[in-house]
Amino acid sequence: MTDQFISNSDAWERIRLDAESAGLGEHCAVYWPLTCYPPGKQRRVGIGAVVCLALSVALVNTTVWILTAFTAPFAAVCALGWLIAVRTDRRNAGVRLDLFEHGLVFTGPGTSLHVHRWDAVSVLERIRDPTRNSLYYGRTWIYTLTAPGGRAVRIRGGMTEGGGIANVEQWGPAILRAVTEAQLPGALAALEQGRTLEFGSLAVSRDAVTALGVSVAWKQTGDVTYKGGDLIIKAVGGRRTLVRASVLRIPNHPLLDVLIRHLRDSARQS
Repeated sequence: MTDQFISNSDAWERIRLDAESAGLGEHCAVYWPLTCYPPGKQRRVGIGAVVCLALSVALVNTTVWILTAFTAPFAAVCALGWLIAVRTDRRNAGVRLDLFEHGLVFTGPGTSLHVHRWDAVSVLERIRDPTRNSLYYGRTWIYTLTAPGGRAVRIRGGMTEGGGIANVEQWGPAILRAVTEAQLPGALAALEQGRTLEFGSLAVSRDAVTALGVSVAWKQTGDVTYKGGDLIIKAVGGRRTLVRASVLRIPNHPLLDVLIRHLRDSARQS
């Protein structure tokens, strides 16, 4: 999709106006939904299903009827693939993700617009490897964005049931990186003023990290690692685990990671 098409579309005009009102700055990138098949291939799959079905019917009353054992299942598979592709494309009609200098605009199903600024949004990242009937459906990324007022929206990437936004390996890290860069200065300033910042079940202050009501002074903390989807803070020397928390429940976890390492290193130097 070209930038010229984007700028001339009615959808882009709505996005542009909302982005301008929120002060999102320059447009950086647009991402579109995944499709099961490109339009040309989708038509070929549908035609293949019809041809195989017609061939199966024609062969039933012939001496080579045994061939229907091959053509009929193939027709069924093609038809199922075509139906899934059509349903997915209809569900994703109008869906798009626009990234700006200072935030994003997500156009969800039904063309509902969700506007978020990097310096105010809370982002939860969840990675799933779904299976059904012993079949692997591919890795799925789910980003839950929550505005200061509590309004939340989920943006999916990867081969999810209802599709998802393509190129999640690009826009997913871009969102987390932009949020970290925008909120880090304010977070550091708040900590210097003696405030405590909460990240789900964890809280950090200038003096300590708190998990489940238990506080640990930064001077006692050592390595920060990740294992099995958990954030782990070891004691000095690396033998004992002081803090363990699921990243799935930590909003803006890259920002928290930067703060933990900064506060730990500052405590060591003081």
